[in-house]
Amino acid sequence: APGGAQPGSDVLVVERMIPNSWKLVAPFLDENFVYLDPAFVNQVNVYDILVVSDCKSSAVFQATGVTTAGVISHVAGVGTPGNRCEQWLNGAFATANAVGAHCDTALDIVDASATVGTFQTVAFYVAQGPGPCGPPGTCQPTLYRNMKGPGGMDNPQPLVEGVESFQVLYGVDDLLSDGIADRYVTANDVTDFYLVVSVRIGLLVHGTNATGSSNDIALDKDTHNVAGTIIDPADDKLRRRVFTTTLQLRNRGF
Repeated sequence: APGGAQPGSDVLVVERMIPNSWKLVAPFLDENFVYLDPAFVNQVNVYDILVVSDCKSSAVFQATGVTTAGVISHVAGVGTPGNRCEQWLNGAFATANAVGAHCDTALDIVDASATVGTFQTVAFYVAQGPGPCGPPGTCQPTLYRNMKGPGGMDNPQPLVEGVESFQVLYGVDDLLSDGIADRYVTANDVTDFYLVVSVRIGLLVHGTNATGSSNDIALDKDTHNVAGTIIDPADDKLRRRVFTTTLQLRNRGF
């Protein structure tokens, strides 16, 4: 979990290829190398985690060498922290550093339609806001986004203050395999994330500005259902509202 993540709220992690305009040049891919257009070579560093993809499949690898001509190596050797291409299969990477785990065999199509980009991890979570604050724990609870890209550097960004609870349910398609969720469950109840086709997100948000008059003494006695998680009444004067949305995972549901 990201540092400072609030207990009781979920953490949602999305892994993706950073959108870019990088292009491959012939011969595109082979057993040991990925051939990047030299115009983009200054955007790639040794040890970057990269994704190579065609219209049907993708693979993840670590760059162990980059030349000025755009030749990216992913050869795994003794003492080298790099690895061969690992194809995404059944919700997990294939065997690390497998002899046959080459980029060209991981993809269905090896031609100009293949693209490459940087692998990025994005985490969404609730933590105490950046302040200024009074005593510990008195900052506004805030929805954060933390992005890790090249070099694995943390980049936490506060998005929305006043978010008390962030809850996630996963839509599992395990009956008809039609791309439509048959049930929504917590992460602990997902037996195979390869079957997840949608995500339901619930936010409990309170107002951060004063409401009502100085004589307003009404307490919040409501119980809130946040994507299946029951939040007990807070018994304070803050005003709260639940927001819920459901997102289809396009690369799983179609």
